[in-house]
Amino acid sequence: MKKFIINSSIILILVLVTLSFTDPFFKQNTQSSYTNGVYEQVKGNVEIAIFGSSHAYSTYNPKVFDSITGLYTFNFGASAQRLRATEPVIDMVLNNENIKLAIVDIFSMSLETVLNENPKNLQYETFDNLGLSWSKVKGFISIYGVKNIPNMFPTIRNHNAWKEPNFNKEYIINKKYFHNGFYTSNNTFNDEVFNKYKKEQDNYNKKSKKNLKNLSNVEKAIIDDIICKFKESDIPLIFCSAPSFNINFSDKYLLYQDLIAKYLKSINIPFLDYNNYWDELSLSKEDFKDPTHLNNRGAKKVSTHFANIIEKKILLNFDLDKLDFKEKNISKFNEILYQAKSKSYRLNDLISISSYNVIKKKNGFDIKIVFDSSTSKKELKKYRLGVHIYPEESFKNLISDRSKQKGNDFDLHNVLLEETKENEILLQINTQIKEFEKIKLFLYNKDKYQGVIGQPIWVTNL
Repeated sequence: MKKFIINSSIILILVLVTLSFTDPFFKQNTQSSYTNGVYEQVKGNVEIAIFGSSHAYSTYNPKVFDSITGLYTFNFGASAQRLRATEPVIDMVLNNENIKLAIVDIFSMSLETVLNENPKNLQYETFDNLGLSWSKVKGFISIYGVKNIPNMFPTIRNHNAWKEPNFNKEYIINKKYFHNGFYTSNNTFNDEVFNKYKKEQDNYNKKSKKNLKNLSNVEKAIIDDIICKFKESDIPLIFCSAPSFNINFSDKYLLYQDLIAKYLKSINIPFLDYNNYWDELSLSKEDFKDPTHLNNRGAKKVSTHFANIIEKKILLNFDLDKLDFKEKNISKFNEILYQAKSKSYRLNDLISISSYNVIKKKNGFDIKIVFDSSTSKKELKKYRLGVHIYPEESFKNLISDRSKQKGNDFDLHNVLLEETKENEILLQINTQIKEFEKIKLFLYNKDKYQGVIGQPIWVTNL
């Protein structure tokens, strides 16, 4: 018997080692595998980790979180990911990173455990990009059952399909709208799509249960398990929900937002439901690529607001467990497009910037700059600050006639630095351009432009 156990163990180990080598060849390329490849390059640096489904990866932009909080952020969201599949992702991140804050997007779908074929197949995108672990096995069993454990290995699951021409084709991603797991587009949806969506929701509403008073014990357990993972590591946790038109058209979604809020409040866990901020953030159809996912414009609004809440309330040693994010008296942070601070930006040998903000206004934006205290006013009087604004492709027709005549693909503005007061200067720019690729800040001679003096600063996290 002992010999049988030893031999069986050796065979099992050999099989698992073999599968670890063959699985990558049988794994389909997806957005999740692309995100995982990017994560491998930055592993060990993540300070804010975001988890959830496509609602998460199309809403919370790490670029915005990075620029406002100063903490390196990664979005681990995956298509249709249920929270039972999120758990091994969380374990993987906790093993690899020393994170300072966890954010988990939650709504009715993410709590589902009984899945039909399509969402069940989409969970493979998550499991296929995780290394073998007991956490992965438990998560897989909770969704697919013990009998289907062999399907956890792509070699076994996909061995009949790998010869098909398009089986392992390259996943094409628009890198312009991707950053550290975040991915969306600039698209909006038309009335035909919206009417179809509303009709589908009407059909779902006829079948949905409307008399639920509380989350089920299974749903509570899913939430509790996630909370425990972060509490054991002493990591602050915020649950949140991305805004969705479901709040107006789906009875189940609306009901569950209330049940989730009720349960999290009962156990003193902060919950930030962005369905409560439609008016404050001026959200509209133009902010969505489809009725349930934000586009780049909408994501920027939500991410900026969220990142500022973190900066103002968490990083200033607030007790996270006592915060009530459901109150709507938080200042309107959505105007800030970019915020950089706690770092020295040297324009030349004698002039440095300690912080700068790009602040959106109704008819343009302001650039507020704070110079380092070591910078003398006498030195500032020698220069102008030049600003080149590079718009997104769809806004290039709004570049000023003056710039077009010079053949520039940017708008140009400037301000005399002798106008600096108390180490601060505000440059107010009136423009119809709403979306920017980048902004260039640089010094030049105040009397005549004879080229850039020193080093320019490029603002790209817009």
